[in-house]
Amino acid sequence: DSCKSELDFSNASQYIVKVLDYYQLSKDLDGVIFCKVKLAEINRHAALYENAFDYLVEVENLIKKSKNNVNPSTLMFYYNRKASLSTEYFSTPDSTLYYSNKALKIAEKIKDFEIQLLSLMEIGYAYENQTKYDLALFYYNKGISIIDSITNQQIKCDAYINLARVYSKSRQYKQAVKICEDDLAPLKKYLSIVQQLLVLDIKI
Repeated sequence: DSCKSELDFSNASQYIVKVLDYYQLSKDLDGVIFCKVKLAEINRHAALYENAFDYLVEVENLIKKSKNNVNPSTLMFYYNRKASLSTEYFSTPDSTLYYSNKALKIAEKIKDFEIQLLSLMEIGYAYENQTKYDLALFYYNKGISIIDSITNQQIKCDAYINLARVYSKSRQYKQAVKICEDDLAPLKKYLSIVQQLLVLDIKI
């Protein structure tokens, strides 16, 4: 994860492959599935979408072979990343909403706030892409309502940026700038270069 955040996708993949080898030797299905979803996520970040898709197909086949006997948290992670790829690569909002809601349902049940927030952001983004800004704002704000339960600062930054962006798109500029100055400013040291540019664009 630390390599991925630094855009060092090669080393990120190598570390996950080492863990994957261990899980395969110990015949730990949940571990194997988790690692393959992680590899899909790394490839998605690297914009290697076809590779990411191939890993998720492998995961889907493993889940089917297991007769759905997979740990809920592992299944939740798969649904969440499947939703993300549906958004970025396939541009299929229906699939994004379907998988995000499946992930969200499990996340709420097991009280995984990070996946709850990620799922709500995926749902919001699906509506944002359809220019349904009221719905996008509803789900982004719903995510913000649980943000204090999240420890991952990068995800917090993404959540605030998403909300500010839609306020900007819907011409609620004061709200957008307020989020940048009140909520994102204290998180400045956690903002990636891309996130800093997004904030700058919103404020302009």
